[in-house]
Amino acid sequence: MNSLSDKKMLNHTAAILLIFGMAYLSGAAERPTIFGKTDNGKTLTLATGKTFRLELASNPTTGFDWHLEGLDTKSFMVVSSGFNPPNTKLVGAGGIDWWEITALKPGQHKIRLLYYRIWEGKGKAVDQYTLQLKILPAKPIPPKKLRSPCVKTL
Repeated sequence: MNSLSDKKMLNHTAAILLIFGMAYLSGAAERPTIFGKTDNGKTLTLATGKTFRLELASNPTTGFDWHLEGLDTKSFMVVSSGFNPPNTKLVGAGGIDWWEITALKPGQHKIRLLYYRIWEGKGKAVDQYTLQLKILPAKPIPPKKLRSPCVKTL
């Protein structure tokens, strides 16, 4: 790598990698809004197409679990869900149930969860969570005027 052209090639490669790396990180920086126990019963606003994360304390070792009740699948899509175990070695310690949900349709919607043992049924739920969501229409993205750097305008 003694020639000037080799050094220029290395600089161009480094610049391209830097640009792609920054673009990747900027996309990863947009995390979903997180709703939790303190949002229970509230009415919140979100834009169509946005994903939010719902996190609720849970202890499946007791048999109890959160269950989505009658989720309107035309208005919402569960993108992913899971359970984060506690950061302890204590047997029987609780963790966090979570769902990432995308709003699909504008309007007033409700999400309801019940906390119960599946074999006892929802009639014996020991807790409930309700979130009222006002979903706004997505804002249109204005088209950008594109100009090719190779074409000169007169």
